[in-house]
Amino acid sequence: MKIYLFTIIALFIFSASAFGFEESAVSLYKGNYIQSARSGEQDNSYTQAQFSLKYQPLRHNLDSIFIGFTNTFWWMTSEKSSEVRETNYNVEIFYQKKSAVRLSNNITINSLQLGIDHKSN
Repeated sequence: MKIYLFTIIALFIFSASAFGFEESAVSLYKGNYIQSARSGEQDNSYTQAQFSLKYQPLRHNLDSIFIGFTNTFWWMTSEKSSEVRETNYNVEIFYQKKSAVRLSNNITINSLQLGIDHKSN
């Protein structure tokens, strides 16, 4: 069931960014990736994936409140049962202000973000 949800989310993310729906209230947030790796000397291959989206409920200006969601999981692809070893969820709510503030000739702050988050697995 999780792999089907994973595939649907992946298709949504990549099709939305490919067709230029940047004006949507839902956008990409943290890094989105799928990668395969091996752990140890044995044939313990696994796939790690992360999907992250943010939602802007009030879209009247650049300074707004956002709700973010990030899902990271490790899927043991070398085992017959192909179980998901670990799944982590990160839910956030934050305020983001976009404005350039020049502190010195070499230091500029482009964005300020303040919020709370919850991580669980």
